[in-house]
Amino acid sequence: MRYFAHSLEGQPVEKWQSLDEHLKNVSQKAGEFAKPSGGEEK
Repeated sequence: MRYFAHSLEGQPVEKWQSLDEHLKNVSQKAGEFAKPSGGEEK
């Protein structure tokens, strides 16, 4: 079963953002924000 984080009204499912992709992107952004304070996990 696929789960989606974001769907686009009127757009095909192929253009929707999967939950897996969304969580990876959030993780990367969190690492970028934490980097200046030494909180980035490597």
